[in-house]
Amino acid sequence: METKTPTLKGQETDPPALETRALGLAEYGSLANLNALLSTQEGRAAAYSARDTERGTPLLVALEFGRLEHAEALLPHSDLTATNADGETVWMLTVERWGVERVVEIAEKIGAQTNAQDNRGNTALILAVATNRPDRPEMVKAILPFVNAKIAGHSPLSNGEESKNTGKTALMFAAWTGKPKSLEALLPVSDLMAQEAMTGESALSNAIRGRDAECTRILLDQDHSAAPAGFWNPVLRAALGGEPDVLERVLRRIERHEDAAWVAVMLEGKFSHDGPSTPEFDARLDLLAACVEANQPEALKPALRASFRASPARFPRFQAVIEARELAELAGIDATMKGPGISRASVAEGPPAGDKDQENEKRSARRL
Repeated sequence: METKTPTLKGQETDPPALETRALGLAEYGSLANLNALLSTQEGRAAAYSARDTERGTPLLVALEFGRLEHAEALLPHSDLTATNADGETVWMLTVERWGVERVVEIAEKIGAQTNAQDNRGNTALILAVATNRPDRPEMVKAILPFVNAKIAGHSPLSNGEESKNTGKTALMFAAWTGKPKSLEALLPVSDLMAQEAMTGESALSNAIRGRDAECTRILLDQDHSAAPAGFWNPVLRAALGGEPDVLERVLRRIERHEDAAWVAVMLEGKFSHDGPSTPEFDARLDLLAACVEANQPEALKPALRASFRASPARFPRFQAVIEARELAELAGIDATMKGPGISRASVAEGPPAGDKDQENEKRSARRL
């Protein structure tokens, strides 16, 4: 293992033998030999000053390899603010691999470093709810008094640009990775309306995409009345690929005019779908039709016009909606609209051909 320490001139040389020994014992040595080293003043000094160019101090090495007894022995003789080459701190690795008691003990000693981010943009709080971690609300609750839960992570790409995960908070990670108990612990101190920088994804859309029913339920039960314009766009996009009951609840929440206009774009794409009809697809069309009735019909008129032109055979599915409102009010179709007639008879028969088009348009206009 390559190990180096800086000299006073900033140059690097091979470390003293005791420092090399401390690093080796932390990684693969016996606990008895490590305790023997730490029983001397020179050994304790070596444990504090030793640095591996990649893995950092002996304590960081012990934590990385999950050697918690070794870490326990090294803890009183280590720099708790040290980091490894990945930018990981002692506290981050403690959160990932050690217990609540040690997390609190170290947090009380390192101050503002509890909000530090590693080279991938992760905070200790984000790591506590990351993928492949169990749902540990007791750990989250132990961390929260020492951190700002609203700090968002980022994932720099190799070219220096930020990835699509930029702006993802601990709440979003808990939702995405399916940790409902941790999610509930985070909610009181998190920004429910926060959105990822590049995608606009929120905690709610992350929960829906992650297909965790409990996280989705918890977040849908929250008050979203202050949602900013555009908040529901990625939520609806996620819900269109999810369970019908989730889609229905999402559609009932879309109330802002700005978002309803975006829903119109989604409606246009769904209504003009020319693939085979399936029960699942038709169920979504029914829910989208209900959305037309409930949410800002004025903003949805363009989508309805386009859908009638593209897929007149789909029109009968929306008779309940059409009958609930006057056709002219809902669809916004006037006598100048070009395309096939949209009377019930013409829809049932499909678009008329040839010279019948103009006559059907006139008939439709007279009905309106």
